[in-house]
Amino acid sequence: MAALKPPTSGSKHPLAVYTICDVRQHNLASSLWLTAHGRVYDVTPFLPLHPGGTRSLLRHAGGDADTDFDFHSDSAQRQWAQYDIGQLGPCEARPKVGRSGCVIM
Repeated sequence: MAALKPPTSGSKHPLAVYTICDVRQHNLASSLWLTAHGRVYDVTPFLPLHPGGTRSLLRHAGGDADTDFDFHSDSAQRQWAQYDIGQLGPCEARPKVGRSGCVIM
C-alpha cells in the first residue's frame, strides 16, 4: 500500500480512521465507499453523477480503487476530496469469542 496521504482540504473527517473491514461493509449503491492511496471515500452521492456510469464505481465498492484514482486527471483527482471521509488504517487482529465468553485461539 502507498504511504498515507495527508487529509485533503475537502475531507469531512480528517482524523477518522477506518479499516478495510469497515470499508467492505459499504459495498452497495445505497452506501458505497472506496479506498485510494490510504484514503477512504464515501462516493454514494456521486454514483448517479459519475461520467463513466455507475458500473465503474460499483465494481470497486467496498474496496481498493488505486488504479482508477491514478487513471483520472489531476483535476478529477482533486474532485475526490469532497468525498474523503478519513484514512485507511490497519486491521487489528481480534480473537474470536465463543458463546461462553472464552477467547478461541
